Amino acid sequence: MGAILKRSKSLLVLWDSSYTSRLWCMFEIAAFLHGKGPSADAQRHLVACPVFVGPTLLLGHLGLSILLLAFEFSQLPMIPWGTIIICGLCFPCFTALAYVVLEHCRSIDVVQNQVRYFTIEQSLCYCCSCGHTDPLTREPMICDRSILIRCISSWFGSAEQFETLVRHHVMTTLVHQLANNVFSYWRILQAISPLFWLFLDFWIGPIARDFVPVDIVIAAVIFCMMLIPGIVLILLRLSYKFRNLAAGVRQQLMLSVGLVSIGMLLFATLMAADRASAALSWHLCGDRTPGYATLLILSGILSVLLWRCLPLIDAQNI
Repeated sequence: MGAILKRSKSLLVLWDSSYTSRLWCMFEIAAFLHGKGPSADAQRHLVACPVFVGPTLLLGHLGLSILLLAFEFSQLPMIPWGTIIICGLCFPCFTALAYVVLEHCRSIDVVQNQVRYFTIEQSLCYCCSCGHTDPLTREPMICDRSILIRCISSWFGSAEQFETLVRHHVMTTLVHQLANNVFSYWRILQAISPLFWLFLDFWIGPIARDFVPVDIVIAAVIFCMMLIPGIVLILLRLSYKFRNLAAGVRQQLMLSVGLVSIGMLLFATLMAADRASAALSWHLCGDRTPGYATLLILSGILSVLLWRCLPLIDAQNI
């Protein structure tokens, strides 16, 4: 196992709430980071992906699809009634998603506390939990814990040095991954992909009339790849900031509704800026394309500032 981990270029951790309590799991991640050496960039080699990410992205995709389908079938103009319908449907479509994200944010605190006080004696092994007896055949089982302790003493020097590595290096790396890299830019794009289908629907009509709607293409790039992911990033940071603000289920639901409300207000503000830019461009140039081009530049700058300059969540301050 140690040789395989040392020769591996990357390690994918499919994390759940019991991961940090199992000795085998902590040995694997600690051995992998130890084999890379202290000078290696752990964030490039280790990828933590919670098992709930897939269902969460699917939930966001489903909620957005329902919202956009309702807007499409309403056949209402985007301003003002379309925007009002979208903002109103945000609550039933995204409150559950916000609740799940808040639960993830709170679970990071639990992970940090578990790893900070990790000990080999208190960690779990399947063989020890069943009394070193196979529950099916009733035959005696070899103790994995004793084997791992010998491997740890040989590779890490002592059990104490292994525990120190887990409590510091492993904790910082794992918490950083869970706090900053679970909902990456590309995963957010996957979740909001129904937006591309909405703009494709807007695009088809003019194409059928032998007219290329450049402004709609630019608007699709602005909203789908810049503004909406930026709103999601802001809401994610707010979720981490206020994760412990509510204790009970009702308070957590109210906090989830509050987060959705903030996202709704940000979206409405962006839509107002989009309409104002298009109207000004039409008034000055007789075409909406220059306005969208200007908005594209401004949105690009804002997006780069958000994704590159916004400070990462510090594992020590969680």
